[in-house]
Amino acid sequence: TASASSSDVITVAIDGTNLVITEQGIEGTGVVVTLTATDPLGASVETSFEVSVTQPLPEPYIVNAIEDQLLQAGFESTTVDLTDVFGEDLDGKENLAFVVSSSDETVLTTSVDGTTLTLTEVGFGMTNISVQASNPTLGGTSVTDVFMVRVNANPITTDIPDTDVD
Repeated sequence: TASASSSDVITVAIDGTNLVITEQGIEGTGVVVTLTATDPLGASVETSFEVSVTQPLPEPYIVNAIEDQLLQAGFESTTVDLTDVFGEDLDGKENLAFVVSSSDETVLTTSVDGTTLTLTEVGFGMTNISVQASNPTLGGTSVTDVFMVRVNANPITTDIPDTDVD
Protein backbone atom coordinates (compact mmCIF):
# COMPACT_ATOMS: atom_id res chain seq x y z
CA THR A 1 0.00 0.00 0.00
CA ALA A 2 0.99 3.62 -0.42
CA SER A 3 -0.14 6.78 1.33
CA ALA A 4 0.77 10.47 1.39
CA SER A 5 0.52 12.82 4.34
CA SER A 6 -1.00 15.58 2.17
CA SER A 7 -3.28 14.53 -0.68
CA ASP A 8 -3.76 18.23 -1.52
CA VAL A 9 -0.14 18.29 -2.78
CA ILE A 10 0.29 14.75 -4.17
CA THR A 11 -1.61 11.53 -4.53
CA VAL A 12 0.08 8.14 -4.55
CA ALA A 13 -0.93 4.77 -5.93
CA ILE A 14 0.59 1.37 -6.61
CA ASP A 15 0.35 0.16 -10.22
CA GLY A 16 1.70 -3.40 -10.33
CA THR A 17 5.20 -2.97 -8.94
CA ASN A 18 5.40 0.78 -9.67
CA LEU A 19 4.72 3.66 -7.33
CA VAL A 20 2.81 6.43 -9.13
CA ILE A 21 3.08 9.93 -7.63
CA THR A 22 0.78 12.58 -9.10
CA GLU A 23 1.16 16.26 -8.21
CA GLN A 24 -2.09 18.11 -7.62
CA GLY A 25 -1.07 21.57 -8.83
CA ILE A 26 -0.10 23.25 -5.58
CA GLU A 27 3.28 23.61 -3.92
CA GLY A 28 4.16 21.74 -0.77
CA THR A 29 7.25 20.57 1.08
CA GLY A 30 7.86 17.69 3.41
CA VAL A 31 4.97 15.51 2.22
CA VAL A 32 5.63 12.08 3.73
CA VAL A 33 5.03 9.09 1.45
CA THR A 34 4.69 5.80 3.29
CA LEU A 35 5.01 2.44 1.54
CA THR A 36 3.99 -0.79 3.22
CA ALA A 37 4.67 -4.24 1.77
CA THR A 38 2.94 -7.28 3.25
CA ASP A 39 3.77 -10.87 2.34
CA PRO A 40 1.20 -13.70 2.12
CA LEU A 41 1.97 -14.78 5.69
CA GLY A 42 1.10 -11.33 7.05
CA ALA A 43 4.61 -10.07 7.75
CA SER A 44 5.12 -6.50 6.66
CA VAL A 45 7.78 -3.88 6.22
CA GLU A 46 7.34 -0.13 5.98
CA THR A 47 9.45 2.71 4.64
CA SER A 48 8.86 6.44 4.30
CA PHE A 49 10.39 9.33 2.40
CA GLU A 50 9.63 13.00 1.84
CA VAL A 51 8.47 14.63 -1.39
CA SER A 52 8.43 18.35 -2.15
CA VAL A 53 6.56 19.95 -5.03
CA THR A 54 7.70 23.34 -6.28
CA GLN A 55 6.65 25.40 -9.27
CA PRO A 56 9.21 25.67 -12.06
CA LEU A 57 10.83 29.03 -12.66
CA PRO A 58 8.93 31.00 -15.27
CA GLU A 59 10.66 31.15 -18.61
CA PRO A 60 10.05 33.88 -21.15
CA TYR A 61 8.80 32.77 -24.54
CA ILE A 62 7.95 34.35 -27.89
CA VAL A 63 4.24 35.02 -28.31
CA ASN A 64 4.34 36.97 -31.59
CA ALA A 65 7.64 37.02 -33.42
CA ILE A 66 8.62 40.35 -34.96
CA GLU A 67 8.29 40.13 -38.72
CA ASP A 68 11.07 41.11 -41.11
CA GLN A 69 10.79 44.75 -42.12
CA LEU A 70 11.42 46.81 -45.24
CA LEU A 71 12.02 50.50 -44.51
CA GLN A 72 12.61 53.37 -46.91
CA ALA A 73 15.51 55.73 -46.29
CA GLY A 74 14.58 58.89 -44.45
CA PHE A 75 12.47 57.22 -41.75
CA GLU A 76 15.04 58.38 -39.12
CA SER A 77 13.71 56.07 -36.40
CA THR A 78 10.87 53.69 -35.75
CA THR A 79 9.71 51.86 -32.64
CA VAL A 80 8.47 48.37 -31.89
CA ASP A 81 6.34 47.66 -28.81
CA LEU A 82 7.73 44.49 -27.21
CA THR A 83 4.71 44.02 -24.92
CA ASP A 84 2.98 41.56 -27.26
CA VAL A 85 6.18 39.93 -28.57
CA PHE A 86 7.21 38.10 -25.38
CA GLY A 87 5.32 36.36 -22.61
CA GLU A 88 6.18 34.74 -19.32
CA ASP A 89 4.18 32.32 -17.21
CA LEU A 90 3.45 32.78 -13.52
CA ASP A 91 4.55 36.31 -12.69
CA GLY A 92 3.69 38.23 -15.84
CA LYS A 93 5.83 40.35 -18.14
CA GLU A 94 6.76 43.15 -15.74
CA ASN A 95 10.01 41.46 -14.73
CA LEU A 96 11.39 40.98 -18.24
CA ALA A 97 14.62 42.73 -19.18
CA PHE A 98 15.65 43.24 -22.81
CA VAL A 99 19.00 43.29 -24.58
CA VAL A 100 18.99 44.37 -28.23
CA SER A 101 21.61 44.48 -30.96
CA SER A 102 22.06 45.08 -34.66
CA SER A 103 24.36 42.86 -36.71
CA ASP A 104 25.33 45.89 -38.83
CA GLU A 105 25.34 49.23 -37.05
CA THR A 106 26.21 51.01 -40.30
CA VAL A 107 22.58 50.29 -41.29
CA LEU A 108 20.67 50.58 -37.98
CA THR A 109 21.42 51.11 -34.32
CA THR A 110 19.15 49.78 -31.61
CA SER A 111 18.11 50.81 -28.13
CA VAL A 112 15.44 49.73 -25.69
CA ASP A 113 13.59 51.75 -23.06
CA GLY A 114 11.26 49.64 -20.94
CA THR A 115 9.31 47.63 -23.52
CA THR A 116 9.94 49.97 -26.46
CA LEU A 117 12.56 48.96 -29.03
CA THR A 118 13.88 51.84 -31.14
CA LEU A 119 15.54 51.28 -34.51
CA THR A 120 17.55 54.31 -35.65
CA GLU A 121 18.55 54.80 -39.27
CA VAL A 122 22.26 55.09 -40.04
CA GLY A 123 22.56 54.00 -43.67
CA PHE A 124 21.32 51.64 -46.37
CA GLY A 125 21.48 47.87 -46.41
CA MET A 126 20.34 44.86 -44.46
CA THR A 127 20.86 43.92 -40.82
CA ASN A 128 19.60 41.34 -38.38
CA ILE A 129 18.11 42.67 -35.16
CA SER A 130 18.34 40.47 -32.08
CA VAL A 131 16.01 41.03 -29.12
CA GLN A 132 16.69 38.93 -26.04
CA ALA A 133 14.11 38.82 -23.22
CA SER A 134 15.12 37.46 -19.82
CA ASN A 135 13.93 37.46 -16.24
CA PRO A 136 17.04 38.29 -14.20
CA THR A 137 15.18 37.94 -10.89
CA LEU A 138 14.36 34.27 -11.51
CA GLY A 139 17.47 32.58 -12.79
CA GLY A 140 18.02 34.65 -15.91
CA THR A 141 16.46 32.25 -18.40
CA SER A 142 16.05 33.93 -21.76
CA VAL A 143 14.65 33.69 -25.26
CA THR A 144 15.77 35.58 -28.37
CA ASP A 145 13.78 36.83 -31.36
CA VAL A 146 15.80 37.71 -34.47
CA PHE A 147 14.35 39.56 -37.43
CA MET A 148 15.77 41.15 -40.57
CA VAL A 149 15.48 44.83 -41.51
CA ARG A 150 16.33 46.16 -44.95
CA VAL A 151 16.72 49.91 -45.40
CA ASN A 152 16.26 50.82 -49.06
CA ALA A 153 17.52 54.02 -50.61
CA ASN A 154 14.77 56.30 -51.81
CA PRO A 155 14.19 55.96 -55.54
CA ILE A 156 15.92 58.63 -57.57
CA THR A 157 13.49 60.95 -59.27
CA THR A 158 14.39 63.57 -61.80
CA ASP A 159 12.25 66.08 -63.53
CA ILE A 160 12.09 65.54 -67.24
CA PRO A 161 11.61 68.81 -69.06
CA ASP A 162 8.71 69.11 -71.46
CA THR A 163 9.81 68.67 -75.03
CA ASP A 164 8.06 68.92 -78.33
CA VAL A 165 8.31 65.95 -80.58
CA ASP A 166 7.68 66.58 -84.23
